[in-house]
Amino acid sequence: MSKPKVLLVDDTPNQIELVASKLESYGKVPHIFRTDSFFNENNYISCSLDNQSKYGLKLNKTSDFISNFEAIYVRGPCFDITIPEVQNIEASKWSRQESKANLFSIFDSFPGIVLNRPSCSLYSDGKLSQLRDARSFGLTIPETLVTNNLEELKKFKEKHNLIIFKSMCPPKIKKDGRLHTIYTNIISSEMIANKVSLGGNLCFFQEYIPKYVEIRAYVIGDKVLSSEIHSQNSTKANIDWRRYDHANTPYYQHELPVDICDKLIQLNDKYGLLYSACDLILTPSGEYYFLEINPDGIFQWIETFTGLPISDEIAKVLASEQ
Repeated sequence: MSKPKVLLVDDTPNQIELVASKLESYGKVPHIFRTDSFFNENNYISCSLDNQSKYGLKLNKTSDFISNFEAIYVRGPCFDITIPEVQNIEASKWSRQESKANLFSIFDSFPGIVLNRPSCSLYSDGKLSQLRDARSFGLTIPETLVTNNLEELKKFKEKHNLIIFKSMCPPKIKKDGRLHTIYTNIISSEMIANKVSLGGNLCFFQEYIPKYVEIRAYVIGDKVLSSEIHSQNSTKANIDWRRYDHANTPYYQHELPVDICDKLIQLNDKYGLLYSACDLILTPSGEYYFLEINPDGIFQWIETFTGLPISDEIAKVLASEQ
């Protein structure tokens, strides 16, 4: 009898290999499917559905089809697909969009365990909805303003003194032939005074929350594994820890209060997520502020620095061992 199989869909090779090795320890056979090489020869996937409640998913990397999957790990509802260079740009764009839509449907409709279903990841993606729902579960959130009205922004600034701007889109822009990341930044009075308007752009602002440490909590099934990011030790990463400064930013394991863990699990359950990375702030006075939930948050770097068994817990969910 063949061992149960798990399909792993990810664009971060080192991270997915961590999960694959843990799955093997639970007696499962992992098969990695890279969407960035989707159009390569002998990289085929087929899904069938009939009126007898049969659902078939087959993967072909060599000469034989692999089937009978028990679970799927999908990192991201908007996975990237690399396609060959062709002369017809519009046809190329259509081909990429069509393949992405069908892969989304295949992974979303799978009847077994899916971590996470693409539709659930998309459902959880709205930052205002996240804040509203987190508040409804009893989590404390920063006061938030989304506006393209400069007068409203001025009032918000006067009320809170320190405020931040946060990008809602994939935070990269192309300039001078290079991709630049748009980080969270403090908005000064001078910046507001020098702007005649926001140019019609709707932007996301929050009151600045003073930080003792920043918390990244990984919610995996019914477990919460938390880490401390000591970003305030760094003049580079103190406003946004994504300005990585590993040499000056210690990372440690953190024990979140049980009630905070329970509320994060409830939030995950509301969105139908089996995995998420939640960002919080622990203030100098000991208060926890919820910032956001990321259904596709990368975990490898935190696991490396802190020793948290994140990949093992992911494998347990996929192997029905949690």
